[in-house]
Amino acid sequence: MGGSFGYFMTEEKKEIPASASVPEDLIEKTSIVEISRTLLEDASLAGRRRASLSGEDELSERPLIFDNHWQIVERLGEGGMSVVYKARHLELNRLVAIKVLLPHLTCNMKNLQRFRQEAVTASQLNHPNVIKVENFGVTPDGRTFIVMDFIEGVSLSDLIAKEGKIDPMRALFIFVQCTNALQHAHDRNVIHRDLKPSNIMLVDDEESGEVVRIVDFGIAKLVLDDEDQVQHLTQTGEVFGSPLYMSPEQCRGEKLDNRSDIYSMGVLMYETLAGRAPLKGANALDTMQRQLSDAPEPIVSETAPDSLLKRLNTIVLKALEKDPALRYQSMQEMESDLNNALISAEKDWRNRAKRLKKTYKRLKPQKWTSRRMAAFYGIGLAVVFVGYFGAKVAMFDPLTAMELEPESLFSQVEKPAAKLSDEQFALKTEQMDVIVMRDTPIWKQIQARIRSGDRRVEDLDRVASELIPNALLAAKKYRESGNFHAAINFENWVLDMYSVLAQPDAAEYVATYMLQGKDYLSLNQYGKAYRAFRNAYDRASKTLNSDARRDTIMQLNFALMRLAVHERNFEEALRHAGEISEGFFERAKWRDYHPNCQDIFAFQSELADIERLNNMPGSVGDFKRAIKNWENFIKSSRSNDQYDWQEYLAKSRYGLGLAEAQQKDFQSARENLETAYEFFRLRGKDPALTERVRKNYLLILRKTNPFEYLLKSLRS
Repeated sequence: MGGSFGYFMTEEKKEIPASASVPEDLIEKTSIVEISRTLLEDASLAGRRRASLSGEDELSERPLIFDNHWQIVERLGEGGMSVVYKARHLELNRLVAIKVLLPHLTCNMKNLQRFRQEAVTASQLNHPNVIKVENFGVTPDGRTFIVMDFIEGVSLSDLIAKEGKIDPMRALFIFVQCTNALQHAHDRNVIHRDLKPSNIMLVDDEESGEVVRIVDFGIAKLVLDDEDQVQHLTQTGEVFGSPLYMSPEQCRGEKLDNRSDIYSMGVLMYETLAGRAPLKGANALDTMQRQLSDAPEPIVSETAPDSLLKRLNTIVLKALEKDPALRYQSMQEMESDLNNALISAEKDWRNRAKRLKKTYKRLKPQKWTSRRMAAFYGIGLAVVFVGYFGAKVAMFDPLTAMELEPESLFSQVEKPAAKLSDEQFALKTEQMDVIVMRDTPIWKQIQARIRSGDRRVEDLDRVASELIPNALLAAKKYRESGNFHAAINFENWVLDMYSVLAQPDAAEYVATYMLQGKDYLSLNQYGKAYRAFRNAYDRASKTLNSDARRDTIMQLNFALMRLAVHERNFEEALRHAGEISEGFFERAKWRDYHPNCQDIFAFQSELADIERLNNMPGSVGDFKRAIKNWENFIKSSRSNDQYDWQEYLAKSRYGLGLAEAQQKDFQSARENLETAYEFFRLRGKDPALTERVRKNYLLILRKTNPFEYLLKSLRS
C-alpha cells in the first residue's frame, strides 16, 4: 500500500500542486525530495501567517470542496494536533477521512519535514488491522493533511467506558490482532509511540467478526520532538503522549524502541481487563512519576483458581516490567503467549483458538424469505451439527490425551536431606580429618597383618572399639554437611572392617548398609541404592534375632519395593509387596501387637497403584477395598491427622479413576476423578498434581458428557 504525494513534475513548470495520487514509479526519488522541501517551506510560511489564530480550526466554516478533490461531509472530531473530517471523493464517490494539522504545528519547518517522513513510513504499512494512509499533501494555502480510510466503528476507550471490564475471551481476540499488527509495524522500524484505547477502533465485519483497526501511526513523534510546542500539549484535559500509557523510558525522554510499545500495550490490556488504568496519579506529572517507580496491582490474586483471566494477568504484568530487558522483546513473543493462554495445556490450541474465534463473532439476524424456509434450514443445520458432534464424541478417545501418571501416586522414594551445620561444624570436620589421617595408616597395618595370617586380638579390639566408631562418626558428619560421596567412602571403610571381625555387631552391620543406601539415593544413584538395601536385607535375614529382624525386614521391604517401582521393575516390587503383606499378617498374631490401621490402608492403596502401573485388572478391586477402608476409618476417627488420611483417600480415588479409564469404564472413571478433583481443588497442596487431575477429569467429561464439558470449559 504505497501512498503518493500531492505534487509532481511537468515539462512546463518545475512544480505544480496537486492532491490527486499518482503512481510512485512515475516520480523520481530526487524530485520528491526537492519538491517536498520547497513546498514544505511554503507551507511553513503560510502556517506562520496563520499562527495568530491561536490554534483555532481554519476549516471551522467547513468548505464544501477541499483541495479540489474531496467534498467535506461532516466534521468528525478534533484533537491536540489536528481536525478530522469525513469527506467524499468527487470522482470516485468513496468516503475517506482527512486529517488536517492545526496551524501551530505547521509553522515549524522541522515539524513539517518529520510529519512528511512519518506519513511516508505509515503509508508503507500494509496490514488488515492498521488503518491505511492513502495520501499526504499540502494545499496551496499551506494546510498540511493526510488522507486515510474512513471506518465506522467504536473505539476501545468508548467500549470500556460503556461496559467497564471487557470479557477476557473477547479481549483476547482484540489483543492478538493488535500484537500482530504492531509486529508488522516493528518489522518495518515503525514505532507507534501513542498506543491507547482511543487509538484502537473496533469494526463489525459479517465475515471476520470483530476486527481491530489501529490508528494514528507515527504522529506522536511530531510534537514530542519540538520543545516549542509544549503549550499545545494539552487539549480537553489530556496530555499528549498520554502519561497513563507511556513507558518509563518515554517518561524519561530516552530513545525509544519497540519495547516501549510493548509497555503501552500492557497498559492497554490491563485497562481493558480491569476497567481502569494500572497507574494513575493526581495529575500528569504525578502519573509519569508513578510510571517510573510504582508497580501495578495484579488484576487477579495469585491464589485464584486457574482461568483465562489469570493467564492474561501474567502476560500483562510481564509487559509492564519497568526494565525493558525484562519485558517481552517482541510483539510476536507476546502474541505467542496470548495464543497459548487460550488453551494452555492442549496440543491443538491453534486450531481451537480459531474455532473459538469463529463462535465468538457477533451474529446478525438474517432476513429469511419465509418462516417455513427458516425452519427448514434450522432443522437441517441442527441435524448436521448433532451428527457431526455425535461422531466427534464417539470417536474421541480420552486416553490419547490423558496424563496417566507414569510414576506412583504413593511410592515416593524418600531421600535424606543434609542438615545445616552449626557454628562448630567446621572445627568438627577438621577434627574428623585429623582422626582419619591418624586411623588410615593404623588400619592399613592391621589389614596387612591379617592378610598375612597374623590375627592379633589387640588389633581386632582396636578395630571394633576405636577405628569403626571413628569412621561412623566421620560418615555422619559428612552426611550432615551434604558431602555424600565422602560419607559413602567411610561407610565402605566400615564395611571392610566388619568383614575381618569374627563376630561383628549385626545390627550395626545392617544399619551401615542402610545408611549407605540412603546416601546413594541422595546422589540419585538408584541402582547402587537398591544393591545397598538388598545387602542390608540379606544380612538382616541371616544375622538378626527374630524381634529385631521383623521390624528391619519390614522397613527394608518398603524401601526395596519403592525403588523397584521407580525403576519400573514391577515384578520385583510386587514380590516385596507380598512379603510386606505376610509381615502384616504375622504381626496380627502377636498378643501384644496393636496394629496401626492407617499403615495397613496406606499399603493397600500403594499396592493397588503398583498394580495400576503394571496394567493389572485387579487394581480396580484393590483400589475399591482400600477406599472403603479409608472411608470407614476416617468416619470413625477423631485424630488430628484427618487431612493426611483424606489425602490418601483422594489419591486412591484418583488412582481408581485412572485404572477404570484404562479399562474403558469412563462413566465410573468420571465419578472418581470428579470427587478427587474437588478435594485437590479446595485443599490440595501440590498445584502440579491438582492441574493434572483437572485435565484428566475434563477429558473424561468430554467423552461422557460433552455439553457439561463445554460449559465448564467456557466458565474456566
